[in-house]
Amino acid sequence: MSSLNGNHDFRVLTGAAQPTHAGRVAGSDQTLLAAVVESAPDAVVLSDVKGSILYVNPAFERLTGYLREDAIGRDLDFFKAIPGPSASLDAIRPVIARQGYWRGRFTSRRKDGTRFQEECTLSALRSPCGEITHYVSVRRDVTEQQRLESIAETSREMDSIEAVFSGLRREIGNPINAVNMTLGMLWSKLEQDPRSNLREYLERARGELQKVIDLLNTIKIFGMPARLALRSFRVDQFLSSLVVHLQKCSSGQGISITQTLPASETFCYADPRALQQVLLSVFNNSLGFCQLMESPAISFHLDMQPPWIRIQIEDNAPGLTQAQRRELWKPLPTANPPGVGLGLALARKLLARMNGTIDLAEARDRGTCFEIRIPADERLSARPEKVEPTI
Repeated sequence: MSSLNGNHDFRVLTGAAQPTHAGRVAGSDQTLLAAVVESAPDAVVLSDVKGSILYVNPAFERLTGYLREDAIGRDLDFFKAIPGPSASLDAIRPVIARQGYWRGRFTSRRKDGTRFQEECTLSALRSPCGEITHYVSVRRDVTEQQRLESIAETSREMDSIEAVFSGLRREIGNPINAVNMTLGMLWSKLEQDPRSNLREYLERARGELQKVIDLLNTIKIFGMPARLALRSFRVDQFLSSLVVHLQKCSSGQGISITQTLPASETFCYADPRALQQVLLSVFNNSLGFCQLMESPAISFHLDMQPPWIRIQIEDNAPGLTQAQRRELWKPLPTANPPGVGLGLALARKLLARMNGTIDLAEARDRGTCFEIRIPADERLSARPEKVEPTI
């Protein structure tokens, strides 16, 4: 159990415990303040001006899994999952000097290796002459809050486009289906007159119409009912079967498709049909990203990070620019880069309806890595039936 006794007393480290400062009343107030810091629900970290940690409260231990003795003396950034200059102490010092504090979010890693989204407010402690002597950061886990914000944002973005696509499918789909039916009837009539050279042209016309019908069927997913058929099933078997199918379809095209699955049975709680649509959409986008590579490669990685199932789809393309990342989730088709467009907006919408998320993750190499999270099901009362992809 952590305490304020010993060499890491919050009052002593900050210079607050000055017996001549304000007498017994002030000393009592300082003791009360230190007790508040110790019992605070948010993690509190005190560091020197170089960023070396001097003190952490018990909430920090609960948040990160690192004990106080693990953290003391280490750099403020030691548990960040994605190191970089954007939120380093050197980068934010000018902000603190200008406005007195810095607030932001970044991805951190617990001692057990699991990642979480952290919100941090960093402020400076100053001496009577105005010189910065310490930095104090207050940190909290906002992973769930960020997930809910993502779902709300996705719902707002997609509300208007759902109506557009619903009307589009109805207004375009009905006449195209009628034309397709008419062509079918004409085709049957031509069976009685094999001399006609219209057969070739009709075949081409039907082929083009079928492409439009397939596109409209894809758009139909935007009008899916809000309540999906959520169920428990073995996602490791499901993903394995899907990857085998993709490998067969890509045979002879020079594309390497691999998968890494956990050794134990892994169950999720989702809609298999919607999950299949998500995986195919992300795969097609990854394929678009790396199609110009000499040896295109796409890998699927599945693991368990309670309460989530994590599926990563990674390609070996050069990666995305910051401008491309900003445009990535907009539901507007574009050819730059070739993978971005309707598919990713569709995937995010479906995952939001299954209480899941999709985002970019840090790639193991140089490519683009999409990280999908769906709820795990660890409370199984009966063995679920095997679920296979429907393609």
